[in-house]
Order: sequence, then structure tokens, then C-alpha cells
Amino acid sequence: MAKEEKTNAFWGPYISNRQWGTVREDTSTDGNSWDSFKFQEAGKRRYRSGGDGLFGFCDVSGTFITKLSLWNHKDEIIKERLFGLSGTEGNHGEDMKELFYYVDGLPDHSYMKAIYRYPQNEFPYEELLQRNLERNQKDPEFELTDTGIFDEDEYFDVVVEYGKDPANEKNLVCCYTITNHSSQSADITVLPQFWLPDDVSRKIPVAVRHEGGDVDCGKDVTRKDVFLNKNDSYDQCEISFEDCILKDKDEKPYDTRKYGCMIRAKLNPHETKQIHWSIFETLKKPGCSTKEIMKICRKKAEEFYSKILPGNFSSDEKLVARQAFAGLLWNKQIYKYNGDYWRKCFEFRLKGKYLSDTGDCSVEDVKRVMESNMMKDDVKFIEKHCRIQHLRQEWRNETKENKSFWDTLCRNREWKHVKCYHILSVPDKWEFPWFATWDTAFQMLPFARIDPSFTKDQLLLFLGENYMKADGQMPGCEWDMDLPFPPVYAWSCYHVFSRTGHTDIEFLQHCFQKLQLNFKWWLNSMQVGKGSYLFTGGFLGMDNISAVDRSFHLKQKHPLIQADATGWMAFFALSMLEIALVLSSEQGADHKYYRACDEYLKKFILISEAMNRSIDNGGVWHPHDKFFYDVVKRESGVRTPIALRSLVGIVPLLACLNIKVSQLQSKSGKNLRSHLDDLLQKNSPFVSTNVDGDYVLCAVPKSRFLHIMKHLTDDEEFLSPFGIRSLSKVYEVDPYILTVCKEMQEYLDLYESKLQVKFTPAESDTAMMGGNSNWRGPIWLCMNFLIVEMLLKLDKLYGDGIKMNHPSSSNAALTLGEIAEDISKRVVSLFAVNKKTNARPCHGNYEKYRLENSWRDLVLFYEYFDSETGRGCGASHQTGWTSLVLEFLHLIRHSESTNMTEKYDNYCSAFDNASDFSAD
Repeated sequence: MAKEEKTNAFWGPYISNRQWGTVREDTSTDGNSWDSFKFQEAGKRRYRSGGDGLFGFCDVSGTFITKLSLWNHKDEIIKERLFGLSGTEGNHGEDMKELFYYVDGLPDHSYMKAIYRYPQNEFPYEELLQRNLERNQKDPEFELTDTGIFDEDEYFDVVVEYGKDPANEKNLVCCYTITNHSSQSADITVLPQFWLPDDVSRKIPVAVRHEGGDVDCGKDVTRKDVFLNKNDSYDQCEISFEDCILKDKDEKPYDTRKYGCMIRAKLNPHETKQIHWSIFETLKKPGCSTKEIMKICRKKAEEFYSKILPGNFSSDEKLVARQAFAGLLWNKQIYKYNGDYWRKCFEFRLKGKYLSDTGDCSVEDVKRVMESNMMKDDVKFIEKHCRIQHLRQEWRNETKENKSFWDTLCRNREWKHVKCYHILSVPDKWEFPWFATWDTAFQMLPFARIDPSFTKDQLLLFLGENYMKADGQMPGCEWDMDLPFPPVYAWSCYHVFSRTGHTDIEFLQHCFQKLQLNFKWWLNSMQVGKGSYLFTGGFLGMDNISAVDRSFHLKQKHPLIQADATGWMAFFALSMLEIALVLSSEQGADHKYYRACDEYLKKFILISEAMNRSIDNGGVWHPHDKFFYDVVKRESGVRTPIALRSLVGIVPLLACLNIKVSQLQSKSGKNLRSHLDDLLQKNSPFVSTNVDGDYVLCAVPKSRFLHIMKHLTDDEEFLSPFGIRSLSKVYEVDPYILTVCKEMQEYLDLYESKLQVKFTPAESDTAMMGGNSNWRGPIWLCMNFLIVEMLLKLDKLYGDGIKMNHPSSSNAALTLGEIAEDISKRVVSLFAVNKKTNARPCHGNYEKYRLENSWRDLVLFYEYFDSETGRGCGASHQTGWTSLVLEFLHLIRHSESTNMTEKYDNYCSAFDNASDFSAD
């Protein structure tokens, strides 16, 4: 963690919101991480590779921790972590069932603010569990607000603020502001917890204090100090803070590694009380009070965002932007995962269940014994004949019912080199408390606006030896590191380089070196047939977008030829070309960058040519439907398209690049220009020039682009009131049916003779990939952003030469730039207060969000959105890529531009108000 201590602030919100139910904590023998460690056990078992808590803060090593506990004097457990359903309990997979909001924050975490909405009546744990278990995938989720627990205003707002001493960032202060919204008095117990490292006296001499020697919380307050003794037991705690609060237990403080201050208060109707505490170095005590430090920190935040946020943002846009930044900053966590150790532990448990010898064995040894009918050779592995027969039957049942059972047992066995102990920007600290590399790529765009140093370090981290394989493969996520995500990492690295000054050549060089390995891995591993330049990749982040489980077939060595995978590779090639062009233009540049420019241009052309061949001729273009489709190539050679109009067929359009003539003045630039001119002379459909003589590369020829755009601008297909749908709406009343012949059934290991895909605008109605995400209709900000960027790039080529009715049902003929602006405004409207309804569409139909400012002005940044209503779906705090709303706002509000294309040019330039808020 030595490097972490240099690049991250000493104190930060580095504690996860959920550690249970993760692969890291899996103690199963079947890979079912959800059932092996549920919420109900989280307060009773000790975590092995991290921790969680309510608005936790810790030092960069994760050993000095503080977090909040609450009790409403009604529940049977205290509130010390956020409640939610596991992946096997929710009718759409895992789902957090709480109300909290990230409100503010600074990049060095010298000020952070969040709000927890805490019911005063008994929290409906059992009702939430049972009502969701009763529902199927076609039913809506049963949410906390559906229980009516907030309807009569019987709740507390608990505002949590952290600040730091301006003179010493190791001095941490905190303020809890608790408001009783009820018309009745209510009791609450507040217990801040402090977990001190074993070597605290050597590492950092500290003391914990409360303002004025006592809790500054007014009358009707009692305080009790609570000490918990160190417990060396690995799996079970002794006396807990919950025991201290609910059962009034206590221990003698012979070991003060865990300390808490239990504060009980009665709040009158609509009364507000505050609690302050601080942690400070005994040799460097703060020179002012906790309250004064907190005032300084709040002022610092106001000054920071007055500089960062453009003056032409409306007050509501600033509110949305500030909370989006807050979500990014709160969604940092320490991530610990040792691939080799985790795999050894899993195989040890597996052997303990199925085999009884004490020697080393692998998962293949277990499989051999379980699938063998012989007993003589197996005697050394077993205890009793009946036991092995029982286990073999259990194995057969499991493999029959779960096609992915074997893959799950082999989880991450090729990733033993992975050694993570880093502070990561994660998508959502409850639903996605782990890394996902394509999420990271999108998250870093808005992150670069407030902390360029952290952004670059984060991008480089996943290109390093602790994550990337020696052959260049980047990990997916902890559930399956083998499954690739779309290769957008190079695109993100270039964006961050360009928009943070266009000067950090060393950063770009480091990225490029490793990205070249990644590109080669895609060529070698995901190309369907050497030299075909057609690619596969599995689900590629879009879980259930196809009629078949694309990842399952990838694992079974019967991969589809994927239109999106091939389009992504054309996109990747152009991103690499863009980087190589910059590096080759540097004075004294290595000739390898010259060669790289030629190589990636060549690869782009080859991929584009292959992709644009008709399906019958070996490509993925359907000449009759005029759309790109995935293709199943059977052993007989017959090619069957999965003729489904979805984002899969839109991805090829994303592969486009503008190259200005001014970028081609160096020696390598002139060489590249010569190659581009040769392609123009040969009438290549993938290279064009605009009126200024600049070059535009696009993987889809103009005529085909226009055909696809007709679908994209059709409000009965892709265009929704809130952006671009992930699947055409035509399948709402007329679902897509894929008829599966016997040969295809055998090839793809399918039981069904027909597969159906229906347009589903919100949560998924299928269990594919866990059923937690849905790509069959909803709005996803990541893909909308790439579509808008593509339109703006091509607007530079076509200008007024392309005008289309947008929406297609209207008579308004718009340029591609104007279409991009309209889509951007539709996306932003998800978060804006609608003048007609007085509500933000993302909040759904809960009336309090419409009627009360104290609800309306707390914004939630969901994973994806109902394409017809705008209601947020999935993870509720995914200011991973949903923080891209910041980028949409900047695009449409750029004050120095007259049209959308100029706005895009200015948007792509270096930030004029960027902040390098590096830790001291």
C-alpha cells in the first residue's frame, strides 16, 4: 500500500457498503457466493478480505476505521450496514433496500457529506424479503417506499459530514446532524465506532474526543463509552456493539482496539440535534474546535465547486452535478483480493467435500472421481462407498440443472497472479463492490474533472501486473475474470490525456505499451478464425441483449460471430491509432510509434471490410434488413443471423475518428496522410475528407449509416423520451422469435426449439446472467454517450449534407449535431425536475419525491432507466457510468459555442476549470 499512501488522502470513504455475498468472502463448495454469506450473518461472522459499514471512513491501509451505528429502539438489530437482498432472494437479483444519498464531497476527502433516511418504526426486513421472494421476474420489485414506512413522516434524517483539519489532514472531524421529521417525539441511539489498528501507538498516536469534553448534543442525552476486546477467533465475534446497545453488555477495556461512544437521545417533533467528534494526532492537535474545522471544510467545498461548475449551469443542474461528483467520490473502496490464496482455499474446501485424502488435488481430480463409475481406483479418495455414490449423484444433478456449474468451479483459476490491495473507484459500493474495467473507463471521464492524478493512477492500475495477464488479457470482474468487457479502455486513456492538458506524454506511453498487449490478446483469442477479422467476446457487458447466452457459448467453445465485438475492435483500433499519432508526433519519437500508426490503420480497414460483408459472404451485415447482426456459424457451415435490432448492431457505428490536417505535419503524420490518400484514391468507403480537408474514418459506409440512423431516430424503435433504447420497441407487441433447428440445438447445447426476446423497458424478465441487469429496452448512459460522440464526429464530415427527420415521425429536419444535442437533452431530463409533474423522472412514482423539496432535491443515479417513464432501475448509486450525466451537461451547456459541433470541439479540449486536487 506504499504507493496508495502517496496517491490517496490519508482518510477517505474507503469502506465498502457491502462485503457479504462477494466472491472474496465465498466459503462455499459450489461457487454460490450469495448463499454462502448472507446479510443475516454479516454481524456474526468475521470478514476475511475487507469490511463494510454505514458511511465508513478509514485510513489508506484500511486498518484504522470509523463507521456509524444507529438504533431506533424498535428493531431487533442495530443499523450498522445497509440492508439488501442477495442475488438469490430478489426477483431481479441482488437489490439494496435502503434510502440514502451522497450529497457532497471534495477529491481529497477533506469534506464529505451524505444522508441516511432512517425509519423510526421497525425496519421491514422480513416483509422486504418475503414480498420479493413471492414475486417473479415479470413483477415489479417491492421497495422500501412500497411498505409505507415513510408515508407518515416517521423517520430521522441522519446527515453525516466528515472534515479534516486544514493544518493536518490526519486530524479527522465528524458531525452527525439528526432531524426528527415526525410529529411525535422519538428516541434514537447513535454509536460511532472506532476500530484501531494493532500498531496504532507506533503508526499514529491518536486520541478520540468529543466537543467540550462531552457530546455537544443538548439535553435529553446520555452517553456511555463502550470498549470491545480484541478477538483472535477468525470466524466469530464475541461481544459486539450490537450486544452493547440491545443487551447492555460490556467488557472491561483491557484492549481498546475497538471503541464506541453510545449516545442516546430523545428528539422532540421536528427537532434537530448535532453530535461532533474528532480523531487527532496527540502531538499535532488541531488549533481550533471541531465545529470551526467543519465550517472551514464546508466553505472549502463551496469555493471548489464554484470554480469547477460552469456559471451557465442552472441552480438545479449544479445540484445534480455536485451530487454526481459526490457519488463518484463516495464510491471509493479498499479492494483486497489475492487470486492464488483464494483459489487454494476454494480447492481445499472442494476437496474436503468430495475427496478424503490429504494430498494435493485440483478441480480436475474432483471431476474425474465424480464422473467415474469405477470404485477400485477411487478407494484412496473416499471414506465410504455410500458417501461417494451420494456425492456422485449430487454432482450429476448439479451439472444437469446448472450448465455453468463446471465453469463456476473453475472460477478465476487462471488469475492466480492477481494481487489486489488498492483503493478503487467502483461502480456502486453495495451492488458492485468490485472493479469492472469498462465501468472504470467511463467513470474516469467525469473523475478527471476533479482529480486528474487519481484518474490516471486508476487507469494505469488495471494495466499493471497485479491485474493484467502477461498475454495482455484484462480481468473482467471477480465473478468471472475470464469474461471480457468491451475494449473501451484505450478510448478512455486518450480522453483523459487530451482533456487534462494534452501534455502528459509519459502517462500516454505507459498506457499505450500495455494496451498494445491487450489489442494483441483480442486478435489472438477473440478472433473467430485466424485472419477473419471477425470477433466474439461473450456478453460484452450487455448481459441479456441477445436471444442466447453469449457468454455461455463462448465458454463452450461455440462462440457466436458478434457484430458488437467486431465493431468494438474497429473502435479499439481507431483509439490506438489516435494515441499512436500523438506519440509519433513528439520530437525524437521512437519509430515504433510510426509503425504503430500504419499497423492500426491497416487493422481498422481489415476489420471494417470483414464486418461489412454480407452474412452469406462471411460478414455480419444483413443486406435485406440493412442492419448488423450476430451470427451463429454451425459445424455444417450454415450461417444463421440472430436478426434482432439492438445496440449490438449500433456498436459498429461507434468506430469513427476525426483526424485534422494539422495533426499530420510531423514525419509520421505525413506518412499516415500518404496512406489515407491512397485509400481515398482506391475509393475506400471507410475513409473520407470534409470541406476543410480533414480526414474522417468510419467503419460503416454512408448509405448503411443512414439506414441504421432511420431506426435510431424512430420514436417507435430506438428513440425514447429519455435517450436511445437498448432494444427496438418494435418487439413490444411483436417479440422476436429465433427458431432453433436440431443442428443448432446440438451445437449451442439448447433445449428450446424457439427463443423469444420481448421489448422490456425496465427491469429484466429473464434470469439470463443473473437477471439483475436488462439490455432489452432500458436507457444506459454509457452507450448513449458513445452514440452522441459518434454523431458529433460524423457531423464534422457531413455537416448540412445529412439532415434527417428527428424524431422520424416529425417534420423537423436536423443535422447529426442537432440530433446529438437533442439526445443529450433527453438524457439530462432523467435527472431534471419536470415542470409538468414537478418531479424528477429518475425517482419514479413515489409521491414524496414530487411533493417535498427535502425528497425531490436528493438525486439518485441509477444503473439504467425505464425507457418509457425515466424511472431509475438496478443499482441506485451507480455513479460509476451514470455520473456521465456531467458530461452531457457540459456538452449542451458549453457557453463559448454556437452549435453542437463547436461545443464538442471545446468539450474535447483541455478543461479550463480542471482541478488537480492531489493528496498532500
